[in-house]
Amino acid sequence: MGLTNAQYDAVMREYSERQSANRQLLLSRREEIAKQIPELTDIDRQIAELSMEFALSALEGDVFENASSGFARQPKGTHSTTKLSGLISELSHRKKELLTDAGYAADYLEPVYNCADCQDTGYIGSEKCHCFSNAVTKLLYARTNAKNICRDDTFQAFSLEKYSHDFKDSNTGKSSYDQMKDILKIAREFVDKFDADRTVKNLLFYGDTGLGKTFLANCIANELTKSCHSVICLSSIELFNICSRNEFDKDEDTNELVREISDCDLLIIDDLGTELSNSFINSRLFYYINDRILKDKSTIISTNLTPDKLMARYSDRIFSRIVHSYKMLKFFGNNIRLSTFF
Repeated sequence: MGLTNAQYDAVMREYSERQSANRQLLLSRREEIAKQIPELTDIDRQIAELSMEFALSALEGDVFENASSGFARQPKGTHSTTKLSGLISELSHRKKELLTDAGYAADYLEPVYNCADCQDTGYIGSEKCHCFSNAVTKLLYARTNAKNICRDDTFQAFSLEKYSHDFKDSNTGKSSYDQMKDILKIAREFVDKFDADRTVKNLLFYGDTGLGKTFLANCIANELTKSCHSVICLSSIELFNICSRNEFDKDEDTNELVREISDCDLLIIDDLGTELSNSFINSRLFYYINDRILKDKSTIISTNLTPDKLMARYSDRIFSRIVHSYKMLKFFGNNIRLSTFF
């Protein structure tokens, strides 16, 4: 799980807010019941007093029995712990009867938790609770990049049948169907082996518009986000606008986003080549590509540009980094977006 400190703090704030809201809910329930069933207030007072006496009696005496010798210490308090326990049980039973008779659930006045397993702390002992992963996933989908990731874009929804067996690459003779079948396999392996010592850490999807590049990148993003990896997906225009704001505005929110772009588990740069071309953009693109390679962080780039056009548009050192550190995957065939209308 690649959470930044800020993301972890945000998750823990959510747990704190849950606890506060549930304490307030329990308090309002107690005030409601105090008005509706006044007898319960007296029962709660008796249970509290008996529980205190039980604790004192346990400390003073009646706490154990040695089965081999038959020895048992007797309490110094007014009642034995056994009798106290019985009285508390009777009062608790009476409390539930009063609640149910009045039309309330028997546990209406019990502490309220979103997750009873960890009692809304996020941890069971020193281990993260199962609900922690859900909280992280919710947070990651709520981040700035979430608007760019369609949650309906999944491997299950990816249909190879949209690709032609007849449309073949002029250089390799391979059909678009067979090519996409291989690309889909690589994409699945990219996800399955994401935390392993894998040879493919970065992907470049290139090809014409409407061939599924963004869809497949979203499939990968959704799978990794569900497994609590931090993913940021930005169009190239959005990425370089953020870089520009960070360069000139220096606001803290943008600074934090720039840090996340550098440190997230997976960065997706969509539609590279649609942005303006100048020295500032080239320098920022090189920085992110090179910085993430050095940090061993994964990046997926999608573009409509062919490799020779990438080389012509960007600097030699950018293209060199891509060639040596990315698996370049060519998308070709008929426009699958248009095919749905005919």
